Amino acid sequence: MRNDLQKLGTENRFRFQGTFERFGVKRGWEGVEETTILLRKIKHIGSGRQVSDHLWFNLTGGFESTINDFLGTTYQTKQEEAQRLLLERKAVFEFDGRVENYK
Repeated sequence: MRNDLQKLGTENRFRFQGTFERFGVKRGWEGVEETTILLRKIKHIGSGRQVSDHLWFNLTGGFESTINDFLGTTYQTKQEEAQRLLLERKAVFEFDGRVENYK
């Protein structure tokens, strides 16, 4: 499935959408914990094709702001509650991004 993602190339930005699955945590620089977000069923908006079954993202300011607007509250104060509401509402995120190679 990710072959379709690879075919898009690395030069341009593309618009995608994915369905919220859950929050996570990863060890960042010098062992500092960073919040992540898991999106499923990643689709390329231009073609409507699913290009990945899932992708993990750092919870950037853009995602955080969108979550806060969607919920009408600050997600960090009640992350468990925010996760439950996002799942109940089947939250779909649209985002722009470039395709990068990784191992």
